[in-house]
Order: sequence, then structure tokens, then C-alpha cells
Amino acid sequence: FPVTICTVDITGGDIVIDVKGFQTRFPIKFGYVEGRFTIWEFSELTTLEGCPHTCESFSATGCKKIISLEGCPQNVIEEYRLRRTKITSLEGLPKHFTGYLDLEDTPIRSLQGCPEHLEKLDISGTNLLDFKGGPKTVETELRASNNILTSLEGIPKSIGTLELLS
Repeated sequence: FPVTICTVDITGGDIVIDVKGFQTRFPIKFGYVEGRFTIWEFSELTTLEGCPHTCESFSATGCKKIISLEGCPQNVIEEYRLRRTKITSLEGLPKHFTGYLDLEDTPIRSLQGCPEHLEKLDISGTNLLDFKGGPKTVETELRASNNILTSLEGIPKSIGTLELLS
């Protein structure tokens, strides 16, 4: 499909994009999505450009060619899931997001760019060495299993529960 310049708002629910194949970008641009915006195993997607600016929850799982957050939603209310992508930096993540941030199995190199306050954070399997640049508070749960932590420097000052299994 050729990329078009129209913007589509979804006011009646969720969007799930499950295209295992041939496109490197979205064929349309999404604006506002009332519900969840989910990209599942979109193996050829190379950019988040075209994602909505606002949605209840955002999830990009198994999009192995996504390397940057450029074009990602900036107004997300509940959860932000970036699992099994190739994103190495949190640059571009919204600063005012306070919900659940899930980065499991994503090779981020640093927590620099992470919001200061989160409800919940999962950085399991990210190969982080420390918590520098991360949130100051994680209200309910911080999961940091299967990492190669060499220091706890930068760990949040306030955490509901902490999981550090190797």
C-alpha cells in the first residue's frame, strides 16, 4: 500500500495491527485512538511514524526492525509496551507518562529519557548495567530480572515491590 497523508481518528474502540509481512510503514496516519493501539509481530515495520498522537494504551510487540521511538504516541494514559523490539534508546518517550512502562526483552542501553514517576516498570531482559537516568519513583512494581546489573546506581528512591532475579 502507498503511504497516504490522511489522518484517521478511531473513536469507538481499539486498533490491533497484525500484519506479518510486507510493509515497512503504516499505510495511513492515525490521530486519536480512544482505546488501545496494538502492533503485533509486524516483522517488516521500520518506523513508528503514523502511530496515533493519543491513545489509552500503546503496544509494539515483536516488531524486530523498530530501532527508535521517533513517531511514537506522546499522550498515553495506561500502559506503554515496547517488548521484543530493537529500540536501544528511550529518547522520544513521552515525559509526562505515569502508567505502566514495559520494556521487556528490548536492548535499551540506558534508562535516560524515562519518565520520572511510573506506576509500574518492567526492564527484564534488557541487559542494563545500572538504573542511571531512570524514574525517581515506581509506585507498585519494578521488575529488573535477567539483566547484567553491575551497579544499583540510579535505582528509584521509592519502589512498591522490587524483583531482581538473575
